[in-house]
Amino acid sequence: MRCAIYCRLSDDRTGEGLGIERQLADCRDLVGRRGGAVAGEYLDKSHSATSGRRRPDYERLLITVDSGTLDAIVAWSLDRLVRRTADLERLIELCDRRNVAIILVRGSDLDVSTPAGRLVARMLGAVARHEIDAKSDRQRRESRQRADRGLPREVAGPSATSARSWSMANPRPCAAPTRCCLTARRLRASRKP
Repeated sequence: MRCAIYCRLSDDRTGEGLGIERQLADCRDLVGRRGGAVAGEYLDKSHSATSGRRRPDYERLLITVDSGTLDAIVAWSLDRLVRRTADLERLIELCDRRNVAIILVRGSDLDVSTPAGRLVARMLGAVARHEIDAKSDRQRRESRQRADRGLPREVAGPSATSARSWSMANPRPCAAPTRCCLTARRLRASRKP
């Protein structure tokens, strides 16, 4: 069985690629246990599957599937492979046409050449889409709560260190002076001419 492994991490905040490494190790292990051979590894680090933006290795994977040289795609879970309904339908159509199975480390194998396999894939895709919508809803609510409390928007940065640095330079109002507030005041005072 010729397998292509696909791994994706939406946001590698540390830059170490540890999430990709974990997925890759689990996928390789599964291929080995099934007696397959890894025909290629496709890794999209810090690429969201929800934004609709191009994922370079995912696109390369689809080209490889279309070439007819694979028997299966192996991924950690379906939501690592696809998150958007349009992407799922494109994948189902391509895998069905080329007789390629989808094998998941954390889930059942998907034989999209059958109506039942396509149904399960679509149900898993709907669950993944629901989680995206629910997460977005929670984040919007958190932002409104922060604004109501007079707090700045959450800082998106490559690491917690940059968020801490931002917080120290732009402190939140405190009722009592704390170490973090005093440090921030000293930082601001040291910048004055």
